[in-house]
Amino acid sequence: MSELRRDPILRRWVIIAPERAADVLPRRGEPPAASGEAAGPCPFCPGSEALNPDEITVVRDGTAWVVRVTPDKKPLLHIEGDLNRRAAGMFDLMNAIGAHELVADVPDHTLAWADFPVPQMVHLLEVYRDRTRDLRRDPRFRFVLVLKNHGAVWSRYGHSHSHVVATPFTP
Repeated sequence: MSELRRDPILRRWVIIAPERAADVLPRRGEPPAASGEAAGPCPFCPGSEALNPDEITVVRDGTAWVVRVTPDKKPLLHIEGDLNRRAAGMFDLMNAIGAHELVADVPDHTLAWADFPVPQMVHLLEVYRDRTRDLRRDPRFRFVLVLKNHGAVWSRYGHSHSHVVATPFTP
């Protein structure tokens, strides 16, 4: 389970998520994962909605979605619970309370931000604005960040997506 620790030397909070180590680091004796798509269907493509948690919000154009937001399947931070700040040796600790949402930026698997039509980018930016406003209403959260996933080594899918993360501290 994730936790928040305050680095006593640099005096900043860090997220410790041991359950996600396998997503970033190769197992002992294995070469690093080859770049490219993960096996199986892309969970961000239309028709694969059931591979994700329930939608937090969705923007539709008629019956088809144009931007979808779901909780991340392996969140760094969890919205349930309280902070429970405490000391453990030289560290200050808190429960990993916050929000970690995944945004499917566009239905088309092959489009990059530079290729988005203007209306698509407007929809996406409005979703970021609305999610940020909603998360800032929670008094436990002090900071909201939007992260664009593009070519990250830990990303398993080439489909354009991003993350909205709310933390109980300001980085």
